[in-house]
Amino acid sequence: MTHAARIRRARMLTGLSQAELAAKLDLSRSAISQWERFTGTKPNIEHLGLLATLCKVQFEWLSTGRGPMKLGDTHQEPAAHMAEFAFDEQESRLLSGFRQLTGRKKGAIVDLVVRIKR
Repeated sequence: MTHAARIRRARMLTGLSQAELAAKLDLSRSAISQWERFTGTKPNIEHLGLLATLCKVQFEWLSTGRGPMKLGDTHQEPAAHMAEFAFDEQESRLLSGFRQLTGRKKGAIVDLVVRIKR
């Protein structure tokens, strides 16, 4: 799992939007978006520590992917979760945008993709 995927996973488990997390860290939403992009920037050590504390995840897991994810966990997180998996930057962008749509719009996109595929 990439650093971007770990940051996104930690944020999503807390139930925060990028904008909400940015406000709590006194940053812009675009900074959080960059951290969560496959080719984006990485947070500095201070922000990584604040993020780990806020999301209640282990700093080592968040920064390196090693060790248990949650504080107090004794089990190892899987290396990847299919819900977060994308083969390339295009799929990552599509998945990110798709998750922000309403249910009706998601249905329309799925219908479009199915029709194009035929």
